Amino acid sequence: MRSGNLRSRPFNLDTRIGRASEAASGIIVILALVTLVLHTVVTEGTTVDVWLGRAEIAFWGLFTVEYAMRIYSFAQFNAVGVKQSSKPRLWQVCQQPF
Repeated sequence: MRSGNLRSRPFNLDTRIGRASEAASGIIVILALVTLVLHTVVTEGTTVDVWLGRAEIAFWGLFTVEYAMRIYSFAQFNAVGVKQSSKPRLWQVCQQPF
């Protein structure tokens, strides 16, 4: 059931690790949003405010690393012609005539 090389698997939705990484990304996005909302409610200068600020920086770092990994892996996919997923993407569906 392995499709693509090691660089392609984390973002290929046809693999188990690809689906797991997408689910983890979704959970991290939700946690980042909750952190952002809580950070707007908490009084400035408190311990909770400091920790929420650190959490926002950590989420920012995670998103940056994920984005860089995606660019690196997709550049490799396109170079060798590996198909990313058998499922149509939104932009592919929108390009089809009615």
